[in-house]
Parts: sequence; C-alpha cells; structure tokens
Amino acid sequence: MVSQMDTTSIKTRGIGNRGFTLIELMVAMALVGIVIAGIISSYTGQQEAHLSQKQVVEMQQHIRAGLYIMAREIRMAGYDPYGGSSGAGIVSAGTGASSASPLTFTLVADDDGQDNAQDTNGDGFADTADGTVDESGELKSISFYLYDSAVLGLNNLGMRIGSGNVQAIAENILPAGFSFVYLNSAGTVLAPPVNVNSIAAIQINITAQVDTGEVDHTIQNATRTVSTIVQCRNLNL
Repeated sequence: MVSQMDTTSIKTRGIGNRGFTLIELMVAMALVGIVIAGIISSYTGQQEAHLSQKQVVEMQQHIRAGLYIMAREIRMAGYDPYGGSSGAGIVSAGTGASSASPLTFTLVADDDGQDNAQDTNGDGFADTADGTVDESGELKSISFYLYDSAVLGLNNLGMRIGSGNVQAIAENILPAGFSFVYLNSAGTVLAPPVNVNSIAAIQINITAQVDTGEVDHTIQNATRTVSTIVQCRNLNL
C-alpha cells in the first residue's frame, strides 16, 4: 500500500517535470528570431558599408592611375630632339568626349624599339609600318578619349597609340565630368576652336562613379573628381 507521503512526493515530482507549454516555446522562439534578425541586419549593414568603401577606393585608384598616365604622356607632347624638324606636336585639341573628338599629339620615338612608321598624311597616326624599328625621327601618336567598351553606357577613358586598339586606363567615367581645357603660355584658356600651335598646358578634369553593376544598394558620395594642369614642356614655353 502507498502511503500518503509517497503519493504527495509522486505528485510533486510530476509537476516539476512537466516541461514547457506551447505558449512558452512560441515566446522563446520569437525572442530567438528577433535576436537572429538583429544579428543578420547588423552583419548585412557592415558588409554593405565594406563594399561601399571598397568601391570608392577602387574608383579613386582608377582615376588617379588614369590621370597619372595621361599627365606623363602629355608632358612629352611635341618632343623632338631634332630641333622641330620631325613635326611633332598637338594634332587634335578635342574635348575627349569620344573617338571623334580626341586629344591627339605626336612625339619623336625613335628609340623605343617599336616600328612607329611615319605619319605621311598629317593626321597624327602612323600610316604604314614598314618593319624597320627606330627610324630616325619617326613619330609616335597618342590619343585620349572616352569610349563605351561594351555599349552599356559605362564610359572608359581610353588611350590609343598609333593605329592600335584603344586601351582603358580608367573606368566608369562620367561624360559630363570629363574635359580637356587648353591653356596658352600666359595661362589663359583657349576658346574653341583651339589653335593647336598656341597650346602650352592642358587641364584635365575627370569625374568617375562607382561601378553600379557591382553593387545593389545606394552608395553615398558615389562620385569623385580630380583635376590637374599638365605643362607641355616641349610646346610654346
């Protein structure tokens, strides 16, 4: 026979081991869900901020690299160690908005190990390579302009040497923020149409944007602008 004490002990143990109710489980799950949602939201925000900063850094590197390349080459415009007899200089003082309006110039490059040929029709481009490298006084032509490499509305800053293919030196350039401004030896801006024989310096303005094809969120301050004036040390100084 079970005593009164044994019955009370069994009932007490049964009450203490009965587990959680459905409501308690739902409340607990809701609290865990809120915590997880907060963690995910925080992680996503950090990832987007990291991606944004990465995109901005890449954009700045692209335009600075492009600016450096242009400045280095433009300084050599008109270089002619033969007293000007080779005819090197500015060929086209365009806006740079497209291949139809490039900045094109020539310089003597008869020590670069390349067959630059000769510019026989005066358009700034080597006409026919004859297989002979480093002919005395041979000219190399360089052009800079914006182009859409994939016809997607994303403009690249291109550099073209001679009649070769254009190569991108900076990506995602805003057409409205890109320009060449031509100055004479007194620092006065030359109004278009620019007399190429009066150019002594060129101001380069570049505005770039982040690659919108690689991000799916809004980046604050998604454009950067750089500007510099390059003295053409072989022209009108």
